[in-house]
Amino acid sequence: MKFLYLLLLSSALCACVLQGQNLYTNDPLTGGKNASSSQLLHIPLPAGLQYYPSHGKISGGGRKEGLEVFRGHVDQEDCGSSFYARLRQAGWQLRMFERAGDRAIYVYQKDSELATLLFHAQGMLTVVQVWAGPRLADNATISDPGVSDEAYSSLPGETFGPADKEDSFSEQEL
Repeated sequence: MKFLYLLLLSSALCACVLQGQNLYTNDPLTGGKNASSSQLLHIPLPAGLQYYPSHGKISGGGRKEGLEVFRGHVDQEDCGSSFYARLRQAGWQLRMFERAGDRAIYVYQKDSELATLLFHAQGMLTVVQVWAGPRLADNATISDPGVSDEAYSSLPGETFGPADKEDSFSEQEL
């Protein structure tokens, strides 16, 4: 009887995670969805990647911007080369590329749009983050309407150290 339960359990698990199986549109163990193209870049995806909508954010109407997160059993260099070929074909120009160990970054530009592809290893998988949006004007600033630069300069220093008042010191005293 134990053998029968073990056989059923192993069959169920194998059916969920076998490579190339097409019975499920979602990976029930990780939350990824099979995807054939990028919503942000409007290009076909390299084979083997799954889309994780809960890890990203896409906004906008016709011209979408935001973050797409993909993960899969892919070789980082092959996947990056595939993205490169497909983006070039779609009119994107590579503006920067750097690799450090199991991480890589590719920055592309198409007219007034920028896209950044970040690759990193996660266990036996490769994670691909696709960031896309409009190119900002020269001398653009990051601003939050509720906070001005003066507010940051007037923040008090943090107090560190033991709970005793006489033994503590503040960041401003250093």
